[in-house]
Amino acid sequence: MTAHADRFLPTWQDSVAVAKMFDDAGLEAIVPYSRWKPFGGPEHATGVTLDTFAWAAAVSAVTSYSSVFATVHAHAVHPLVAAKQGATIDQISGGRFALNLVVGFYLPEIETFGSDAGTKDDRYDLGEAWIDAVRRLWTETGEIDIDTPHVKIKGSVSQPKPVQKPSPPIMNAGSSDRGRQLAGRYADIAFVVSQTEDPTAIAEQVASYKSYAREQFGRDIHVWGYGLVVQAPSIDEAREILRTYTVDYMDRESVDEFHATCSGRLCLRNTSRRCAR
Repeated sequence: MTAHADRFLPTWQDSVAVAKMFDDAGLEAIVPYSRWKPFGGPEHATGVTLDTFAWAAAVSAVTSYSSVFATVHAHAVHPLVAAKQGATIDQISGGRFALNLVVGFYLPEIETFGSDAGTKDDRYDLGEAWIDAVRRLWTETGEIDIDTPHVKIKGSVSQPKPVQKPSPPIMNAGSSDRGRQLAGRYADIAFVVSQTEDPTAIAEQVASYKSYAREQFGRDIHVWGYGLVVQAPSIDEAREILRTYTVDYMDRESVDEFHATCSGRLCLRNTSRRCAR
């Protein structure tokens, strides 16, 4: 969310260059973000995203080490379609595919599909049913029937099966109690956002997720987060670069929209947005 002239846009040329760089460096995973509606006007740069399944298939073909994720919104892709796509990419990659499931926090984005976003609990119920359906399609033989309020499958079979056994890993990000419940019970990886820079507090946050999953559901999960890296010869120069991108060239349109959505308030502009939290 910067208006700087050289901000990164996920063109295929730039994306594959970065992916190869990561793969050569031996990084564990490459995770794309997915967006169906920009944080800003219709042509805003935050809406420029490649389809992550097609992207993951292509990146898998030009890399050899890193796991390659696809990021999928539960309301946007039926689990039967996602299971087929994911298994195909797992074949292409030789068992390096992984899935990042988004249940949705940006309500205008969900509504672009003609769907009622419902409550937060509705979205997490969908996420749980969605993961359960995909895992069954990846691991079970014979026809599968699923009839829940959120996912309906009748006489379905998904072939080929993934290379990874029992199935490719699934990641989900959830900071609320309901989100932690979904990740602890259904996901292999919980993606968390730290609320502090204190290493002790971060370690406690990670430990609490792991202990919750183990104690409540008898499962061991990974906990991932993210950090912003600015590379420069000195810390002062790095801070100045960061300030240039985030303050001097702040993309106020997208920042206002994102902040209004995530903080549970209406947008700061003259548009009415219902908020997800």
